Order: sequence, then C-alpha cells, then structure tokens
Amino acid sequence: MFHRLYKYNHDTNEKLIHYMDENAVGHEQINLWMSHLLNAHFVWLSRLKEEVSPYTVWQQHDRSQWLNINLQAWEATQQFLDNTDDLTQTIIYQNTKGSSFQNQIDDILWHVLNHSTHHRGQISTIIRQQGLAPEPMDYIFYTREKMEI
Repeated sequence: MFHRLYKYNHDTNEKLIHYMDENAVGHEQINLWMSHLLNAHFVWLSRLKEEVSPYTVWQQHDRSQWLNINLQAWEATQQFLDNTDDLTQTIIYQNTKGSSFQNQIDDILWHVLNHSTHHRGQISTIIRQQGLAPEPMDYIFYTREKMEI
C-alpha cells in the first residue's frame, strides 16, 4: 500500500511543480514550503534508515532542483519499502533539536505523506491568491486518473 501512496506523493509533487513552471507561478513562500516538503521527506527517511539526511529541514533549493529531489525521494523510499519487512517496528530517533522519540515505521511513513499534503495545500492557496486554479491533487482524483489510463 505504501508503494502506491508514495507513487501518488511523487506524481502529485511533480504535477504541482510542472503546473507552477507552466504558469510562471513564483512566490518566496512557495519556494520555502516546496523545499521544506522535499527536505522533510529526506529527513524522515534518513531517520528510518539511521543515516544522515542530505538536506536540512528548512534548506532552500532552486526550483530547477525540485523535480530531481522529488525523484530521488521517491526512489529512495521505494528502495526502503522493498527492503523493510516489518513496518510496525518501533524505531528510536532524534529530532533536529536532539530530543529522542520513538515511533513505528508505518506511523512515520503516514506522517511524511500527510506533511506533504499539508504543504501542497498551502502552496495551492498562494496559487489561488494569484488568480490561478491548480489542478486537483486529492488522492481520489489521482486514482481516478490512473484508472482512466
């Protein structure tokens, strides 16, 4: 199931990035949130893999890097899912302030998806404030599009 949901997450990020490029959407807050959305994906995945993230939480990227970072996040997540047998396993990790926490892997995977959806919603609000209407990004619309193919 997570393979499918993370494919949705990747495809929806890509769709949003293409929309913003095609419609010349620009805004400082969009750059901050899109970069953060991608960074947080790597930060959480790195915690799951007990590695150091290649990005910091609020590191900003040039928008020309977004598609590549998004692809890397999806590929790394697919690899993690393919190589992890027990998604209910509890892991211990540290947040960026050094505090220790523990959560199940599947709860962290759900969090990353919800976090991405939250920031895509914020980005969509700014796009609408600029007089544009981004395409629907809800999961159900995604599944309908995939069934039509």
